[in-house]
Amino acid sequence: MNVKLINITILLGLFFLTGCQNNPSKSTEDIKITTHYPDWYQNPPSDTPNTLYGLGEGKTANAAIDDALRYLSAKLSVSVSSTSQINKSFHSGAYQYAETTLNKQTQTSIKAIQINQFEQVNLKQIGYARFVALIKSDKQKLANSFRNKLTEQMNYYKNDSSINNNPIGYAQYLAIKAHYQTLDNFTANLAIYQSLRPQSSSKQFTRFIAEVEKTYATKLDNTQFKIKSNNQRFQQALTNFLKQQGFKVGNDKNSTDKIILNTSNNKTKSNGFFITRITTDLTYQNLTTETAKQIFLKGQGINQQQAEDNSLQKFIKYLNSQELTIT
Repeated sequence: MNVKLINITILLGLFFLTGCQNNPSKSTEDIKITTHYPDWYQNPPSDTPNTLYGLGEGKTANAAIDDALRYLSAKLSVSVSSTSQINKSFHSGAYQYAETTLNKQTQTSIKAIQINQFEQVNLKQIGYARFVALIKSDKQKLANSFRNKLTEQMNYYKNDSSINNNPIGYAQYLAIKAHYQTLDNFTANLAIYQSLRPQSSSKQFTRFIAEVEKTYATKLDNTQFKIKSNNQRFQQALTNFLKQQGFKVGNDKNSTDKIILNTSNNKTKSNGFFITRITTDLTYQNLTTETAKQIFLKGQGINQQQAEDNSLQKFIKYLNSQELTIT
């Protein structure tokens, strides 16, 4: 019995010994990953009047470069106040529309800066899933890239025929609103461009901002809704919603848009609760378009009035969560 145990032990020992000989471990010379930060990372080059540098670290090479790009973006955001003040003026012949100060909260837009003009200077792996990167960006090229973005956005606005070709009223308002909502991003890019090229003229860009704001205000002011409904409480809720958005609501011939709001009510009672199921038919009309949609609402309460109040609150909540669509 002891002899068998000794033989098995010897065989196992030979097996593991042979296995180790067939799979020799790699020498430390084959592992070229350093375990310390390189000098260029610990002592990065300083920015110059013409060049910006960015450092980054990540689990992959691409992640390290992306981190370096965020570092550059942070530098640009520091150079621009979170509230950009840009003087604007709009001239039409001898008539000056306005000259005011545009105050835009642009911190969110600045944080989302996209830099596509950069050069990789150094990239090194310093450990398992650890990379460091150094990039640089030429200020002149970077400024030109931001100028191109601004110009593209202006040209897109100028070529958008829907602003004036749509029927007067809500359709034109929606067309200009799409451009108005991009002004925060435009203002952020302009502020960065001005920080990179402080001596360059930005009049065409500030005039563009003024023009979009003026057109937006004009289209909003030109929009007036007329509402027809068989449910006075729902009609009042819709009227309040539109007025809160800045629109006018009336029943005269100057109305540019019409909304027909009809409801049908199915009242039931279950388990001691009053239930009202309201089907709302909402029809929108302008000079060339008519669209319709149905909204289904369910309200309940300990009495019929409470059930109807509950359905009304759900209608108001629906309005506040949607934008009135015309397509």
